[in-house]
Amino acid sequence: MSNLVKLQYEALRLDGKNYDEWTLYTTLHLESMKLGEVIKEGNMTSLQDKSKATIFLRHHIQEGLQAKYKDIKDPLQLWTNLKERECNFKKYSQLISSLLVVEQNNELLLRNHQTHPTGSQPFPEVNATTSSNNRGHGRGPSRGHGQKNYRLRGGHNKKFQSHQPK
Repeated sequence: MSNLVKLQYEALRLDGKNYDEWTLYTTLHLESMKLGEVIKEGNMTSLQDKSKATIFLRHHIQEGLQAKYKDIKDPLQLWTNLKERECNFKKYSQLISSLLVVEQNNELLLRNHQTHPTGSQPFPEVNATTSSNNRGHGRGPSRGHGQKNYRLRGGHNKKFQSHQPK
């Protein structure tokens, strides 16, 4: 059954992405129609007001939700069920997101293992040098800073310079 009544705002979507906006607009519209109490616990509203609110709520949810909640005639119960559905949907979405991240990490680990199985040669370190000359201690080419080169006064490198008093 198509929704022939023109909506004042977007109906609640099946995926619940517009739930917060829908809740705000629905609450405001119910208040403006003097029906705001029907979605509050312990309300003592008339059957007529409850029916008006239920019709209004049903007109502002998508057809799939209308079919799911077709047997609910109390607006508070419908409101509560839609709220619980949204909470469950958020938990479900977070769980699915977490599982997708775990699945991606697992695929990455499997790919890494396939390209480089356990027990094979380790990958060379990115910043390590493969030089057999250890005088520079892996920090690039040697620039005269070996064991016997000392910096003396004046900033000159002189090997075996004798210390003479000035």
